[in-house]
Formats: sequence, structure tokens, C-alpha cells
Amino acid sequence: MSGKRMCQSYEIIDSRRVGDTEVVLGYSPTEVSPYVTWKCYAYDNFQGYNYGRYFGDEQAARKNMKQRVDELREELPPGHPDWKPRRHRKDPGMER
Repeated sequence: MSGKRMCQSYEIIDSRRVGDTEVVLGYSPTEVSPYVTWKCYAYDNFQGYNYGRYFGDEQAARKNMKQRVDELREELPPGHPDWKPRRHRKDPGMER
């Protein structure tokens, strides 16, 4: 056994766990969209790959992975070891 995590033709090349959820980054050189991010959950031992978002380049996929991880961290209750305060997003139409 090689120890590689796979989903379909994608090899999981990076992952981040936040609470009971994991965001993974997959790569397959044979696919039209060679990069993908998925969410995995503790209830199925992080073996099910759900809510895929597909990308043509690694930079865009990694940016999406970071966004998904940050969103998960913001949803955790304060005091959780992975918690991160919500960022206040500026409304582009607001003037100061």
C-alpha cells in the first residue's frame, strides 16, 4: 500500500482539519480541471469527499482551500482551539 490518499483520479496533495471537518486539495494531471478542493467529515472518518470545487490552476485552488478553511474556523465557537474571529468585510460601496 502506497499511503497516498486518492479520490477518483485525484491524489490528495494537501489537507487542513478544522474541528470535525477537513478541507483537502486534490491534483490529477489527466483531468480537464486538474485541481479540486473538497470537504471531508469526521463522521465518515474523513474518507468521503463532498462539495467539490474544481480549478484549472494550483494557485486558484490553494486560494479557495484557504478561504474554505478560514470560513470553517470562523464558524467554530469562541474558545475552540481552531477558532478564528470573523473578519469584517468592507462593503465596496461604503465611503469613509
